Amino acid sequence: MAPYIMIVEFLCLWSSVSAVNCPFFVFYDAITSLLGFSIIWKPKEKVTIMAEAADFVKNKINNGTYSVANKHKGKSVIWSILCDILKEDETVLDGWLFCRQCQKVLKFLHKNTSNLSRHKCCLTLRRPTELKIVSENDKKVAIEKCTQWVVQDCRPFSAVTGAGFKNLVKFFLQIGAIYGEQVDVDDLLPDPTTLSRKAKSDAEEKRSLISSEIKKAVDSGRASATVDMWTDQYVQRNFLGITFHYEKEFKLCDMILGLKSMNFQKSTAENILMKIKGLFSEFNVENIDNVKFVTDRGANIKKALEGNTRLNCSSHLLSNVLEKSFNEANELKKIVKSCKKIVKYCKKSNLQHTLETTLKSACPTRWNSNYKMMKSILDNWRSVDKILGEADIHVDFNKSSLKVVVDILGDFERIFKKLQTSSSPSICFVLPSISKILELCEPNILDLSAAALLKERILENIRKIWMANLSIWHKAAFFLYPPAAHLQEEDILEIKVFCISQIQVPISYTLSLESTETPRTPETPETPETPETPETPETPETPETPETPESLESPNLFPKKNKTISSENEFFFPKPVTESNSNFNESPLDEIERYIRQRVPLSQNFEVIEWWKNNANLYPQLSKLALKLLSIPASSAELKECFP
Repeated sequence: MAPYIMIVEFLCLWSSVSAVNCPFFVFYDAITSLLGFSIIWKPKEKVTIMAEAADFVKNKINNGTYSVANKHKGKSVIWSILCDILKEDETVLDGWLFCRQCQKVLKFLHKNTSNLSRHKCCLTLRRPTELKIVSENDKKVAIEKCTQWVVQDCRPFSAVTGAGFKNLVKFFLQIGAIYGEQVDVDDLLPDPTTLSRKAKSDAEEKRSLISSEIKKAVDSGRASATVDMWTDQYVQRNFLGITFHYEKEFKLCDMILGLKSMNFQKSTAENILMKIKGLFSEFNVENIDNVKFVTDRGANIKKALEGNTRLNCSSHLLSNVLEKSFNEANELKKIVKSCKKIVKYCKKSNLQHTLETTLKSACPTRWNSNYKMMKSILDNWRSVDKILGEADIHVDFNKSSLKVVVDILGDFERIFKKLQTSSSPSICFVLPSISKILELCEPNILDLSAAALLKERILENIRKIWMANLSIWHKAAFFLYPPAAHLQEEDILEIKVFCISQIQVPISYTLSLESTETPRTPETPETPETPETPETPETPETPETPETPESLESPNLFPKKNKTISSENEFFFPKPVTESNSNFNESPLDEIERYIRQRVPLSQNFEVIEWWKNNANLYPQLSKLALKLLSIPASSAELKECFP
């Protein structure tokens, strides 16, 4: 009797090689004739067989062998929730898709989306009205007209991509559909003065609408803000910007309060504080004591906000770590210097157009800009190497040394992006980011000298610069990320005391302090944002995290994990909890103890705000504290976009 395999195994084997576009029956004939296999076709329904194969793929995703792509390139509305599945080598697994809503694996026949459209999650999607197809000739005319507009009115090429411009075009299409071509354009378009008045009145109306919301957030202690400064080098004029962050109905809200000139005044602490209060007073907020600020470590800003809760900008600290690490190592300094030399030569010689992508310049005020510069050179290495040879320019590195540095900094770029997001919680990712960096920079005997040196400097500087400037707010935010609630055993008592001091309604629980060095449980303060506990930092000179690096070493927070990472959650939280455990041996005494005992599984698309929304009834007081803390941004990155 010939060897045999089960039909489920056969289907999975076929799906694993289907990336080479091997049809089902061609593969079937190859297996049965060339390899001598027989297929046992069990008397099961086709749906059952496919379900077993789908379960096989789903298990591959769950154990990390397969990963889920960010987005499918299709234009259909179904691709907003369906995405490709990636194999271990990052190639697409042909024939299968993953649904982000129901977490199921779906069979997909190439270019045939009819079965996908009948999927229950896809049926709930709103289908846009079917649009008419514009002819190629009309597209060419549109290109010509847009080009003429950009040139004649000196507009940037990117102006045609703006949402406002697209809305304007839609309006004109509607006017044309109603009145036809016989419309006086000059009569339709408003006068510039009219536009100016309208913009001003709209701004005042908008300001009056949001002022009450801002004041309510500040008075309730749910408000935080970022402050940053920028200097116009041409006129030597300083500007101060403020963004405002709060939570409303389980959604994170943020806005730019304003960008103000210092009016050629010195950027002293008194002048900065006066500008900050002035901006808030424009929104009817006269008392900013309850506002928590996120800033850099500038001495003037620290002095100005010494009466408020102030947290260090995590992106700024990480940037300081990388900058100092490069400056302390001569080999790395030479690589950066040579890269700057290459970019400068290509720009001055007008050679940028000969490259596939443009070379990026390093900017001292832009975080991780050295990485972007080096990566742009690496991406164009063949052309850059040719240019250097023709110009007889010598550089102090080769492609291999550049690549290892870029590979290390690539993960740092991912961390920067996570810390800079404002649409989702970021402060809870500060401690995981540090732990991830400690893991990424572990020494390896196979490292080249440049990589080994960079890792060594980063490990030393991250302890001196970043870990030494952490606060209890960062620890508490990490604690209030449910899957990681049990990962700070050494600091759990300090976190409990802090959380109790921050909850407005007293918790019916008294901590039993066994340690002789345990601080006294503080009474609930009248102003919850400025707790009386000695652990709460107001300035980075009194950091809350002990300087002993062992307290934040990677093994204490996370287990070791393969470098193949499939999702954002797994990158920062390598599955600290794999299954739920809600069976307690004893009755919980209060919300904090009940929360600590619970084990929350970390799913691939875990949303921390959604979790607290769903568990607000179970943790009525702790959920309010969690939302207040998680709405604080980890960095002042949003303001960087306002500055040139």
